[in-house]
Amino acid sequence: MRTWFRFVLRHRMAVLIVVGLVTVLAGLSASRGVLGSTIGRLFLGESPAWQRFLERADRFGGDETIIIGFEAPDLLSPPSRDRLDRITARISEWPEVARVLTALDARRIEFRGGQLRAEPYADDIDALDGPARAALLDELRQDPFVGGNLLARQGPGTAVVIELVSDPDRRAEEGPRLLDRVRAVFAEEGIPRDRQYVVGQIAAVSALVVQTEVVLMRVLPFTAILLLLSVWLLFHRLWPAVLSGGVSIVAVIWTAGLAVQLDRQVSIMMALVPAVILIVAFSDVVHLASAYLVELGHGKSKDEAILDAAEDVGRACFFTSLTTFVGFVGLSFVPTPVFRLTGVVLGFGVAVALLIAMTVVPVLFSLTPTPAPLRSGATSRVQRTLDRALGGLQGVATRRPWRVIAFFGLLTAGGLYVGSGMTIETDIVDRMGEESELKRSVDWFEASFAGTNMVDIYVEAPETDGLYDPARFERLVRWQAALEEHPLVDDAQSWLDVMVTVHRAMTRGREGFGPQPTTREQLAQYMLLFEMADGREVLEQVIDFDRKLMRVRLRVGGNGFRESESVGDAAMALAGEHLGAEIAVEPTGMSYLLGDWLDSIINGQRLGFAVSTGTIAIMMIIALRSVAAGLWSMIPNLFPLLMLVAWAGTRDTIDSDIFVVLLIAVGIGVDDTVHFLVRLRSEVERGTDRRLAIDRTFDFAGRAIAMTTVILTAGFLPFATSSYFSTRMLGTLLPACLILALLVDLLLVPAMASVGLIRFRQGVRRRD
Repeated sequence: MRTWFRFVLRHRMAVLIVVGLVTVLAGLSASRGVLGSTIGRLFLGESPAWQRFLERADRFGGDETIIIGFEAPDLLSPPSRDRLDRITARISEWPEVARVLTALDARRIEFRGGQLRAEPYADDIDALDGPARAALLDELRQDPFVGGNLLARQGPGTAVVIELVSDPDRRAEEGPRLLDRVRAVFAEEGIPRDRQYVVGQIAAVSALVVQTEVVLMRVLPFTAILLLLSVWLLFHRLWPAVLSGGVSIVAVIWTAGLAVQLDRQVSIMMALVPAVILIVAFSDVVHLASAYLVELGHGKSKDEAILDAAEDVGRACFFTSLTTFVGFVGLSFVPTPVFRLTGVVLGFGVAVALLIAMTVVPVLFSLTPTPAPLRSGATSRVQRTLDRALGGLQGVATRRPWRVIAFFGLLTAGGLYVGSGMTIETDIVDRMGEESELKRSVDWFEASFAGTNMVDIYVEAPETDGLYDPARFERLVRWQAALEEHPLVDDAQSWLDVMVTVHRAMTRGREGFGPQPTTREQLAQYMLLFEMADGREVLEQVIDFDRKLMRVRLRVGGNGFRESESVGDAAMALAGEHLGAEIAVEPTGMSYLLGDWLDSIINGQRLGFAVSTGTIAIMMIIALRSVAAGLWSMIPNLFPLLMLVAWAGTRDTIDSDIFVVLLIAVGIGVDDTVHFLVRLRSEVERGTDRRLAIDRTFDFAGRAIAMTTVILTAGFLPFATSSYFSTRMLGTLLPACLILALLVDLLLVPAMASVGLIRFRQGVRRRD
């Protein structure tokens, strides 16, 4: 290690030139990046079921919809109808829109004049007075395709459904712009934005994109400002803040350059990377600056202080960066493209942050004037306060070590018990704050409409025209009726409903007919008549040309991915009871696939966590040169994570992104333990007795890890300003884990060292 730093200092100008050139090249690469991602590409790109969903979306239409609700007390009055017609006409002209549906498009199906007619309800409105229009509204609400979907089941609410052309490559970042255009049309037609209620997949994705932009435009600059301010307050000098900021920005540029080389489209997940790398890089520089000033305070010359600080801290920083690297790369075990790419890029960012810190920082130390020691000037007040705090913690840990160990042992046992009851779910709506527009809109719809979460069930007969089989048709009707009894299913619509509605219209007033078609000839005739009555567009959405594949669209009351998965699984289970093995049933849709894929995501996160902790344990053994010390050191490393799991166990459900926090926390939180124990081992190997070694470790490493924890916590706190739960966790739960890690390292670790649970072979070179 010392040889490396001598080499760097000997060729310092060449080092700075190389770093500058690489930074320019990385900056040029990063400038080519564009915000662009699709939810399917991010999370389902490797799923065969996702590819089948895309194929069927081309045939039947996907679930990319914008649903806008508003209150229209007199929807059928001429002014209201004209306004709705204008809105529909304007939006229908857009190339990305497949069709626009309103309650005025609903058709009354009846047999009149010797032929089947499917005529718009709106044709009769002009001749109706007020009471008659109210009666027609009630009739519309009874229509299975309208009530709860396009009209509120009660009250004045109505909805406009905008179905987009299926496009698997549509970037998520296009959603907010498209949504804004749609809302502008409604506003221009007299429906203010604050009275528009917007739901659907595009609205949910748009909310995610908005949160991404918040991270980039507000959280990242705020993080940088807080980091600079924290360093200045701790050191009361400008140069550590400037040095930390400069090195961190270079690390971010290098990381961004690689990210764009791997994928030019920067996803919504990658928006978190710059802030995380900024924070980690600040930590490395602060450790070096603190050690450099401490060594100067011990009376060493400038060159000696640089080499000694770089060697002692550099070795610890090397291992801490490795552990952080392993923690971040653990994300790549999740079998989704976005997590894999994020894990690789974060791991690379940690590595380059260390490389830049271990090269540029010693060079800049050598090129700048010798600073005053750490405890001189205004900074002495901060350091004296820190001395008192560290002295108090050291006294508790070394005078009452077994009590400290017992206390943390009880907390561990309680955490294991409480955390065992953790239930994991993912709900985009619940991730939004109560004040979010998406949450407000969902609440408005749930009051009077069917659920806004869609699950599609595809039913396939074994042969062409197989759905015309009357016995099979009867079983399908019973199956759909049983499915509608599911507590999470608000509504179900399919080709079956069309055929039953046509049958009732054709047989109304005639005796000898049941509630549904009973022969193949009836079904074939109804299909022909309905197509002739201008129903082809409806049929294309629910059944294929060969009459062997149909789609059942379910509106699910809950918004969670697991809830969608449970509905799809229930559909398959009921199919086994009612349909038999000859009919294939496959649930699909974005929310269902994400729910079905959620177990794979969670299992990947768990595997990543297990591999990360196992690898970190091996690295701790290598860093400490002791199997026993390395294994014992994992207890304080895992304690903060256990407390996080215990907190999750106190809630009814916890978001699946909790594992992202765990993986980041295990990578960053272990750094304090590494710095403390590597310094303790060095002191013991120099011949210092155990108690004095702990005292010196507190002075040298304890001070640095306390300062870096303050900086890390300050760096992540701006994430708490986000209204999006997954981002907010990084500003609340992660800082809590870091503070817990600090307390554990300054209490439990020295207590374990005091009683001999963590021990190192004592050197004979010097004894005090």
